[in-house]
Amino acid sequence: MKSLDLSKDQQPHVFALVWWLVLLLFCFGLYIAWDIGFIEPIFSKDRSHITKAIALLTIAASLHAAWHIVRYSYILQQSQHQRSTTSVGTREHSEPPANLNLPLEIVADRLRAPVEAGWFMVDLAIRLGLAGTIIGFILIFSSLTGEKIVGEDALQQLLVSMSVGMGTALFTTLVGLIAATFLSIQYLVLGRQTEHVIASLILANDA
Repeated sequence: MKSLDLSKDQQPHVFALVWWLVLLLFCFGLYIAWDIGFIEPIFSKDRSHITKAIALLTIAASLHAAWHIVRYSYILQQSQHQRSTTSVGTREHSEPPANLNLPLEIVADRLRAPVEAGWFMVDLAIRLGLAGTIIGFILIFSSLTGEKIVGEDALQQLLVSMSVGMGTALFTTLVGLIAATFLSIQYLVLGRQTEHVIASLILANDA
């Protein structure tokens, strides 16, 4: 019975397609949130501007993941092509994919480095959200340490100040969790693709 070679049967661009699907679903969710008027209050009620920092981090990390997913798809395609030409006895004189002239352990470590950087950015998004939560509660407590409340106007002003702090605390936490979830899915895809690339390179090197 012929054994099944999963690395060889794996389509080289399937991970890029999965990434595109995740991105489209996320953009669709953003559109729905914008359509119901949920996006604008998130940024306007955050006095710490941490939500903007998380949004910029999410964009930068997504571009980072996209770049490496496309790059690894090309490497995977190269290694599969090299194995297929070797199997029919027509090895082409092309440069080995991903610098296979280096020791395979070094190549694998370099391939996994973007995934490790990605998980660091996921953790950073969560930490920024928690920092916004702390800043929000500081704003709430600072509004309570003022002068004594006299009259309805002073009470209304106090409630407004407290709502600003509460909005900062809650919205930064929410945005941090959403960003971390979105980025973790992307780097999960990249991590799986990285292991497929390493397996394909091992087979190409042994061919």
